[in-house]
Amino acid sequence: MNIEELSEQLYEDLNGFINSISINNEYMTVAMECDDWANQERKLNIQLLCKGVRESTINVGPISFVKWQGEHVVLSEYSEEHVHLYFSSAPKDPYSVIGHLYTAHQSFFSDWRPFTMHIHASATILTGGNGLLARGPRSLIEILASSVEGQLHVNIVKSYSPNSKYMALIIDDTFVICESISLVESTANMSFNRDALPRAR
Repeated sequence: MNIEELSEQLYEDLNGFINSISINNEYMTVAMECDDWANQERKLNIQLLCKGVRESTINVGPISFVKWQGEHVVLSEYSEEHVHLYFSSAPKDPYSVIGHLYTAHQSFFSDWRPFTMHIHASATILTGGNGLLARGPRSLIEILASSVEGQLHVNIVKSYSPNSKYMALIIDDTFVICESISLVESTANMSFNRDALPRAR
């Protein structure tokens, strides 16, 4: 099995579950299980070996799908030129500016990245009339600059360009940013139902 087959075959009704996550010097190992889509009497135990991990938000628990993608909004941090957005005027309504920036940021990242990761300025800083407004990948910063057009004088300044190639392992609404991934697979006959286990009270 490879990651492409797992991505294609795994769906919610197969009871996917991440049992553990461990890290050593070379890999982050994600141990997961799911029902075998080719034989419902068997369970698949799969280790996802993520090499060159740069960032991860995944957790232990149930999962519905897995995707291995070379293009995803979370990768913009590692694939695009980074720039800074400076402002040089004081807005009439700084809270309106913050609102526009939040809406623009949400339209770009949805809930994949927090607003505070890229927006530097607060209403108090904006009142000062100049400073750093935001920083991040160019495509985001250009959207942010457009969102405050007419409210602020802004200027985009180059920062740096990443020199690496990463992929994104998307698991539901979480992700791993890494260089490569491999799978180790084993099977077992289903001997119990996780939901039928007695629960602590």
